[in-house]
Amino acid sequence: MKNPENRTQPVGKTLLLAACAGALALAPLPTAFADQEIINLPPFAVDGRTDRGYLASEAISATRIRTLVADMPVNIQIFNEDFIEDIGAVTMDSVLEFSAAVTKSGTGSTENVGSMDFTIRGFETNFVMRNGFRNTRNVDPITVSRVEVVKGPASLLYGQTPAGGVINFITKRAQIGEIRRVAVTLGSYDQVRGSFDFNTVLGDSGKFAFRLLGVAETRKGPESYFKLNNKVIAPMLLWRPTEQTTVHLEMTFVQKDLTAHPGLLPLVDTDDFRGNRRLRVFLPVPDSYNIRGRGSFSDSEDFTATLEVAHRFNDTFSARVAASHSDNSFERMSGGTGLMNRNDRTLGRIHGADGYTQDYSTIQADLLGEFRIGDVEWSVVTGVEAFSRKSTNFGYTVPTNNPNRNPFWLYDDPSTWIQNNPTFPDEFVLNSRSSGKNTSYAGFVSNHFSAFEGRLKVLAGLRYDNFKTTGRNLLTGVENRNFENSRTSPQLGALVKITPQVSVFGSYTESFEPQNRTLLNRANALQRDNSEPFETTDAAPLIGEAYEFGVRFELLDSRLFATVSHYRIDNTGIVRRVQERPHPTQDPILQSLDYDVQSGSNRTEGWELDVFYNITERWQLLGSFAWMDGFVLSNDENPAQEGQLRANVPKRKFAMYTNYNFGSGRLEGLSLRAGTVYTSEREGIEQFAFFVPLASYQTFELGATYRWTLRNVEYSVNAVAKNVFNERYMASRFQRGEPRRLMVTLSANF
Repeated sequence: MKNPENRTQPVGKTLLLAACAGALALAPLPTAFADQEIINLPPFAVDGRTDRGYLASEAISATRIRTLVADMPVNIQIFNEDFIEDIGAVTMDSVLEFSAAVTKSGTGSTENVGSMDFTIRGFETNFVMRNGFRNTRNVDPITVSRVEVVKGPASLLYGQTPAGGVINFITKRAQIGEIRRVAVTLGSYDQVRGSFDFNTVLGDSGKFAFRLLGVAETRKGPESYFKLNNKVIAPMLLWRPTEQTTVHLEMTFVQKDLTAHPGLLPLVDTDDFRGNRRLRVFLPVPDSYNIRGRGSFSDSEDFTATLEVAHRFNDTFSARVAASHSDNSFERMSGGTGLMNRNDRTLGRIHGADGYTQDYSTIQADLLGEFRIGDVEWSVVTGVEAFSRKSTNFGYTVPTNNPNRNPFWLYDDPSTWIQNNPTFPDEFVLNSRSSGKNTSYAGFVSNHFSAFEGRLKVLAGLRYDNFKTTGRNLLTGVENRNFENSRTSPQLGALVKITPQVSVFGSYTESFEPQNRTLLNRANALQRDNSEPFETTDAAPLIGEAYEFGVRFELLDSRLFATVSHYRIDNTGIVRRVQERPHPTQDPILQSLDYDVQSGSNRTEGWELDVFYNITERWQLLGSFAWMDGFVLSNDENPAQEGQLRANVPKRKFAMYTNYNFGSGRLEGLSLRAGTVYTSEREGIEQFAFFVPLASYQTFELGATYRWTLRNVEYSVNAVAKNVFNERYMASRFQRGEPRRLMVTLSANF
């Protein structure tokens, strides 16, 4: 565990990446920005060459191969590099908030180190994908070329995934061409962010290219003591030994250090009820309020390396082999419970420290066959995957006899808000340390059929996964229970083109999530309470099932592209905790019989509309609208909970963004933009006894960019105003929304 006053900096990986930067510095670079060479991409890759403004016409995240979005019988939403750059994204939150299917959950922000917590169509996910590989940690927009949100269960391609869908970040790559771009961003709360993007061809053969991306950023916030330091460096190499073969190597190192990252706001129980649930509300506090102290910190370091080889054997067969490895470490020291004692109006602050190290290793191999049988075009992708995740977790606490263990704040007296944490490590002791390993092996086949001159598109596939979890308590040496299971996941979808401009589609998809826990059933609980021996059973995986039907439009000479769909997703196999009173064999007043039951389902159903509209050649608009109903569908052990709304599922959410480019004339080079995001009231916590409502909110943002060329150097100034009207809102139960923030970015391409 690091000392918060003397946090060390990484050395080995930084030197490795610095050496890559040095190689770039020695490579010859032209003095002008050159057009990139147009090359044939392998079918397993996608870029933005066919995009029209914000409208991306191709994607890979839903099929594993490059496919026209208009031909997919599944629902996918794409945010491309133009959009990411225009909104001035410095976190991926600011991109994903424009998807009506995605809301923040849990800690609610990628800025909160160690978290990628989102809710997709009403189901939480705590990880995202990076180029199709699982990635749980920090992703900086400087490295991202596009974001693809696959809506609904997606276990066919991704295995162990939540029922709501998958977020896949597709990164930038080295390419045959020249890029030399530097940028500096200045913003509110002392924000300073510098970035660079260099790409060059190595040698004279045209077979090698090298790219280097980097970021250094620091900023504060309205909360006391908060400070962010962020560093990113990402070297990439492309090798094209033949016209049919491409080799990509990319590495990314991210270091994110936060001091006193804002935590929970004060919560208090009221005397009001919503049905049989007690209402909890947030108490008003000033913007500077921060339950964290000066000494608290949250630090992370992420290193990822990916090697991919793609080869086209002939017009029929292509193959891809890829391997990815990630090392993640996370450490934090913080305090503060957030729940106020309503009698004396005090807030307890039990200090602690924890962290983990983990590494992910994945190997994927895919074979694509493309055939034509009469009028039928058939593409089949077969693939195998091996995945391993190793982790070590540790925790520290303040000894019970230490007077600093549980200091109290008096809510009504800010002078009692002690802003210091105990000095580490003098007052902390190690109280937990464990290791774990998750492995899985999978194989899948995905068939793509096109018939009747392309009027019918069919997607059908099947995947088999075998997965296992082991663990050990490193303090006692005791092995934890091992969990092993397997699952077969199907997918079926069809799209019919009613006219060249209008298509209807439908799909059935499944997902699964291992629960890695034991079930203490009623008989076990009775045996336990009567001091008798008993055997627990393993919980089966959560199973997600989804039906979706939609209509896709491509109208007005393909300037208007829209998808409207209705879906229903059920997540079955939820473990419920039962408290039976009175206890059948113990004291009926003081005790309850506590046990687990795996039964019942949660459901989300609703409508979605995604729109891209190039109103004119210079004016474009994107919109995303969702009407969601997420609730407890069934609970055999507690029927009163059926129909209860689930956390982080707004009834309505919509987002719109528009951009007008003045083109030629007196205002040549100027573009103006505006956007808004609305989220309706939603549950903050999914508990039977308590209800924490999060109020609806709507934010607005404005942007303007001016571009010009001077002495063969392309310059631009991009000004962005976030939350223009300074809306006060809760982005999630744990996170206040960001106040008004201004950013100005000056960049140069030379």
